[in-house]
Amino acid sequence: MTKISLHAKKQTVNWLRWDAWVEEDKADFEFYIPKGRVPKPWPGHIFVGIEAFSGDPSGFAQSPCDLDNLDNPIKVLVKRIEDEYHAKTILYRQLGDNRYWQIGEPYIPKSLIPRGPDSLIIEVKWDLQSKDKFVDVPTYRDDL
Repeated sequence: MTKISLHAKKQTVNWLRWDAWVEEDKADFEFYIPKGRVPKPWPGHIFVGIEAFSGDPSGFAQSPCDLDNLDNPIKVLVKRIEDEYHAKTILYRQLGDNRYWQIGEPYIPKSLIPRGPDSLIIEVKWDLQSKDKFVDVPTYRDDL
């Protein structure tokens, strides 16, 4: 599993964004999560794990969106959407009804997924010691 550390970058009306610079690709890894899925106070730092998935998607058990236990990690399955227009990244989208998505649609730098598989497991772990550190970041009115 590839792991990367991301830091608070911005918020919109409904989303929070964390970023990491990936030197090998000379690209930002921008990662959005709906505000309702993030523990409060919001952590300023998260860890994202990326792992290839080759099994049957119907057999994958993603993390439940338990609003009473938002400190629990997120674990979801995403599918490759496109990579034609983004030389440095590949776009992935969570499976299922978008009303229940636990993450946004990440453009993942290619060096984090060298073989560019069609499906990935994305796991988000919160740096709970950085809670209440999502401060001094711009707020935007636009949304995804």
